[in-house]
Amino acid sequence: MPNNMHDSAMMICYRECLSNLSKFNDGEEYKIFQFISKIERIGKMIDANENILHCMCTAKLDGEARRWYDDNMSLTQCVQQRSLPRIHHIPSQHRSFNLQSQSSTSRRNIQHIPTEHAASNNSPTMNIRQYGPCSICQRNNHRTIDCYYKKPFGSGTRDGGHSSKLKQHPSTNYNTTLKFSSPIFINVQVNGKRQHAIIDTGSAVTIINQQLLKNIHHKKFMYKYKSHKSANSTSINIIGEIQLEIKIQGHMILILADATTNLITNLLFGNDWITENNVIIDSPQRHIFLTDKYYQIIGATPFTKPPDLHLPILLIDEITLPPYSEKLINKCENKSRNSHNTSKTKQRQQLQNILWKYGKLFDLRQPFTIKATVHNAIETGTHPPTYTSPYRVSYKDEQIQRDEIDKLLKQGIIEESISPWSPPIVLVRKKDGSVRFRIDFRKLNNITIKDAFPMPRIYDIFDHLSQAEYYTTIDFKSGYFQVGLDPKDRPKTAFSTRDQHYQFTVLPQGVTNGPPAFQLIVSQILGSTRWQYSLASLDDVIIYSTTFNQHLHHLNDILNRLNDANFCLNINKCQIAQTAIDYLGHHIEHSNIRPNADNIRALIETQQPTTAKEAVRFVKATEYHRKFIPAFSTIAQPLHQYAPRTKEQRSKKSQATPITLSDDALDAFNKLKKILTNDLILRIPDKNLPFKIQTDASKIGIEAVLMQTH
Repeated sequence: MPNNMHDSAMMICYRECLSNLSKFNDGEEYKIFQFISKIERIGKMIDANENILHCMCTAKLDGEARRWYDDNMSLTQCVQQRSLPRIHHIPSQHRSFNLQSQSSTSRRNIQHIPTEHAASNNSPTMNIRQYGPCSICQRNNHRTIDCYYKKPFGSGTRDGGHSSKLKQHPSTNYNTTLKFSSPIFINVQVNGKRQHAIIDTGSAVTIINQQLLKNIHHKKFMYKYKSHKSANSTSINIIGEIQLEIKIQGHMILILADATTNLITNLLFGNDWITENNVIIDSPQRHIFLTDKYYQIIGATPFTKPPDLHLPILLIDEITLPPYSEKLINKCENKSRNSHNTSKTKQRQQLQNILWKYGKLFDLRQPFTIKATVHNAIETGTHPPTYTSPYRVSYKDEQIQRDEIDKLLKQGIIEESISPWSPPIVLVRKKDGSVRFRIDFRKLNNITIKDAFPMPRIYDIFDHLSQAEYYTTIDFKSGYFQVGLDPKDRPKTAFSTRDQHYQFTVLPQGVTNGPPAFQLIVSQILGSTRWQYSLASLDDVIIYSTTFNQHLHHLNDILNRLNDANFCLNINKCQIAQTAIDYLGHHIEHSNIRPNADNIRALIETQQPTTAKEAVRFVKATEYHRKFIPAFSTIAQPLHQYAPRTKEQRSKKSQATPITLSDDALDAFNKLKKILTNDLILRIPDKNLPFKIQTDASKIGIEAVLMQTH
């Protein structure tokens, strides 16, 4: 029999025997010896070394038996004990597991013996456990944390009492290769598509990333909402379940996996998959084996090497580390990522210096409240408070509400309230299956005096981008939640759950004066730079310049203003010093503008409308891009007949009634989709060139086009 097959059979035998051995917790010493002898006999089957036997003992001993084993065999108390063997080798075909006879004397009576004395014991029965070099005394018979010469915490350091200090460096890119103990990666096919997958024995469930689901054909998605805790206590938000077809070396497996939006890898196999398929993980041979119920091997695949991870990182704050201590460090790992568009190394370095200078803006933690407060944002005059009872929700939705409220309380976004105002909570399902937590402020908005601060028109913004060659777009991180709310307005934002009452301390989303109030604050911060080299549409800020050096100056000025205001930015949505950007649903490059490709793709893939509501929705969506479609009104006219004109037509029942498009309407629908497949492009007008108007008219419409000759 080949060696690898022999090893696999031995592993199966070992798995079966060990699984039938119950945990042992008796405290009598002779019984513990008998139990460990059983483990020794199982270990002989697979020619187990001392590490495997030790792991088997710690897995099966419990209670008083485990405490006895830790006291007599773990050898972590003193240097003398650490020099004694757990397992003694006997020259034979198999290795035996012999316990060293030790006195049951209490560990309080054992004295510390210096390492030199312990190491000099040359008893032939001793097998000193080898470790890596201790970072304190450089010996290899113990761990650093157990070193006899280690001083108490805070009593001094080996470097003369100086603590390790990590500082920000304005001109150094800490380009670090991260080294981890390698996880188990394997190659599999998921619904026919080849993927890397991680086997995680510490995970109870199998999890798939939603991004992978977008790239594979799969069965119907079953929505459900819950949360798992990862090993580092962060939450993994589950949005549903999906049945997957997993193929490993030709062997097909069906499994039900949880889908999430925040998994670091595409696919993770948990203990549910390992147990259901009797998976044997052979780490020395770097293989996994699938077995049937009789533990016959039916499939196998080797481990694959995980890719190295290289990340440029930057410390956000200066920190001091005491000796022999650990601390989580706040860093920004992708601050320079969006500046890679620049071709010259010198230009890239200049950009990175500016980003490092304002590193506080890109703090990855929860943003702080800015140095500005919204006053009179919710002016209701003398109107009495409005109240709506909380809506009844399912148990799952109740759990989502509770989790969201706990998060908002910890972040200081809401506080407990005794206000007489109370709108209900609503949970809005997004297309990706996740849930958006919102408050229904409609009654409050109906009685609120509207703020008249003007909102900029999109095409007014685009008109000022002519002749610009470099662009930077800035996105605020949870922009509304960074703006403090006047204490007198806070009670009006109160809302209720099943048994609690809360109110916002910051500007909430959904209030009618939220957009103009936020626009006012951003406009005040940008100040005189607006319409010169910066513009803002709510939390989307754009900086534009004609030359790179000019853009550096403009970027430094805007970031300085935002930094002084204590704003926090979303680095993943910022585009720095680009010659082509996506902004407000459009793609801008060299003074040319076209619709965003993702928006156009959604319209092109629209199915033929079957109700009046769907027909009107398509017309409204394409109308947003009418500036790019010649004779749009004439083409779309047949579809306008389905727009509701009477109260009866506007009813939900009427809007949902099935219809068949007329021939003219169907031609208009197909013609608009065909036009959208073309490269729709316009030139941003140049104010230095003359304009001309071209007009046309027919029986059903008139049109005029403002044009320039370039």
